[in-house]
Formats: sequence, structure tokens, C-alpha cells
Amino acid sequence: MATKTDHMLPPTQGQLRIVAALACELKSLIARLQLSKIPQLRAFDVYTNREHTIYALVSGVGKVASSAATAFLHAFAPHPCPGYFNLGIAGGAQAELGQVYQIGKITDVATQTNYYPSFISKPTIEVASLHTVDQAQSTYPDLGLVDMEASGFFATARRLVTQEHIEVCKIGSDNLQSPTHRITSSQVVQWVQAQWPYIETRCQRLLAYSTEQLTYQTLIEQALTQVKQQCRCSTYQQHQLRELLRRWQVLNSDQPLPLQACTNASQLIRRLTEQLETQAYDW
Repeated sequence: MATKTDHMLPPTQGQLRIVAALACELKSLIARLQLSKIPQLRAFDVYTNREHTIYALVSGVGKVASSAATAFLHAFAPHPCPGYFNLGIAGGAQAELGQVYQIGKITDVATQTNYYPSFISKPTIEVASLHTVDQAQSTYPDLGLVDMEASGFFATARRLVTQEHIEVCKIGSDNLQSPTHRITSSQVVQWVQAQWPYIETRCQRLLAYSTEQLTYQTLIEQALTQVKQQCRCSTYQQHQLRELLRRWQVLNSDQPLPLQACTNASQLIRRLTEQLETQAYDW
């Protein structure tokens, strides 16, 4: 039986954290990934595999619950660079029931804040926008999907890792012809089961990416040491540089850092930020 101490050990492999609002959204995934429930946890139902490389959590409905669940996993099973995956159902005026959608834009309707997940590998399905609302509703936007969790999940996860570590997939559950009251738990289980090949691909890619990033940690610290030898850096600047260097290792691992063109840490941060913002993944 796993103990709290087991989940606090220094990681030697990548880690994936999966958050869903409802138990039925995770039922097929738990069986497929051979996850077991961690006993004696009061806050949330959490499941993990024998290696403690995958954690799945039932958050409950709503963006506040999803945010709290994401933060809980961060504290419960520390890891420097985990992957985050939000799986759930969503409605839409034109949503196809049972169809899985990769989310490329999340809008928190209450705050009008937009979030943009970044894909480490090109999605092979439709990429959709998603509106996160505070209360269940019977109307839909003209375009995109509607849920109640994604913005809370993404905003919290983004505080913990870079956006390349975070993905959101939603399965169409209701539309103008088939309203929310027709959704059943058994249907949701069947929909997730039917879309498992794609879901598994995205989960495994995030886990592999987490493993790659764990390997990069040593390289990042070496690069930061190199920077500190040439530039004086405040504690806050070191934090900024770590995040930028993490992305640099993904996109430009074969290129030297532009240290010669910078005379201080602020210039280097600005130079790295500008260059990374103009780059896209080579799919």
C-alpha cells in the first residue's frame, strides 16, 4: 500500500496528472491505466499506478473545484515538471455527441480571460474553442463548446508549469437537439471508452514530455550557472530564466544561448522571450 511518503520521494521519472470533474469521466481511464485509489484521502478521490507516474483525480463540478484539485496534486505528489491533462464532457450548439475535441482556446466567461494551450505534438482531431461558465446553462455560444472547469484547471496549472505541459480534451455531450438532461453516466463512460485511442496518445505524449523535461533539469541548471557567471541575476530573474531556459531546451537545444549579445540579465530575458515567442514547434 502506498503511503504519503511514497508520493513525496524525489522523482526519477516523468509524471502525468489527470483532472476530471466526474467519476464517470475517469472510469474507463482508471481501468485502462490500471490505477488504484489511494486510501485515506479526504479532500479528493485520487488514483495512481504502481510506479506513481500517473495520478488521476475527481475534482467535482466547477472551476473552483478544478483549480483546487490541480493545486492539491501539486502539493500531494511533488514533481518539477509534470504534465497536466483535463478530460471531461462539454456541450455546444454544433457539438457532435461522443466526439473528442482538442481545446486550443479557453475563455473564462465571467472574467473574459483567455488561455491558449500549446501543443507539443500536432492534434489529429478537430481543435475547438471552449467557454468556461460558472453556472450550468441551456444556451450555447454560436461557436465552440461550453464547460464549467477548464479555465480553473488551466489557470492553476499554468502557475505551476509552462503551457506546453498542459492539455485539455473535451467530449461532446449535449447540443441543441440533445440537451443536458439526457446525459447519463453510462453514456459518458462509453464515450470515453470509444475515444480512448486518442486520449491515450495525448496522455502518453505528455508523460514522455515530462520525462524529457526531467532530464533537461540538469542541463537547465548548468545553463543558469553559465548565465550567472556572466550576469548578476536577482532571485526573480533566476525564476524567469529557469522558465525561459526550459522552453529553450525544447525548441533550441542544439543552439548556444545568446549570451554574447547581452550585457545583463534583463537583456537576456528580453532576448530569449522575443525569440521564443516567434517560434513554433516543427510538426
